[in-house]
Amino acid sequence: WRVAAGIIFLLGAFWLGRSYNQGIAPEQNAEIAALREEVEEMKLVMTTGTSASERIQLVSQEFDTEQPDEIIQVLITTMNEDPNVNVRVAASEALYKFSQKKVVRQALVESLTLQTDPIMQLTLIDMLVSIKDKEAVGELEEMANRKDLLPIVKSKAAEGLGILI
Repeated sequence: WRVAAGIIFLLGAFWLGRSYNQGIAPEQNAEIAALREEVEEMKLVMTTGTSASERIQLVSQEFDTEQPDEIIQVLITTMNEDPNVNVRVAASEALYKFSQKKVVRQALVESLTLQTDPIMQLTLIDMLVSIKDKEAVGELEEMANRKDLLPIVKSKAAEGLGILI
């Protein structure tokens, strides 16, 4: 009698556990599928010949601070490679919201070496100084001493250097 009750109890517990898991899993799968779809759509828009305003709108949307690394990588690529400076600035501003992540801070410093547009250079300097990223010190020193930069950029680099050191 006790053995039969134990078996019935175990079967009941097993059945409840399975039905509970089946109720949660579809919600999680739907959320994961939606995130994947969003990432794929973002990649597609960024790599096709869409207008700059569409790309700005896409990178300016609100992202959850726990976004997958894939979205962060798309933003980094956009910040470094988009032909439109306004799109690059919008991508860097979207990345700034994730500045607690080391990969984002490194990308901002590395982007400083790639950017030739003064607006982008000033934006990145402001961001790196704001997050107090000491990794930017070497690049800021180099920028403050470069002859080919606009005086405002050199001045901002020197100012940022003074704050970070």
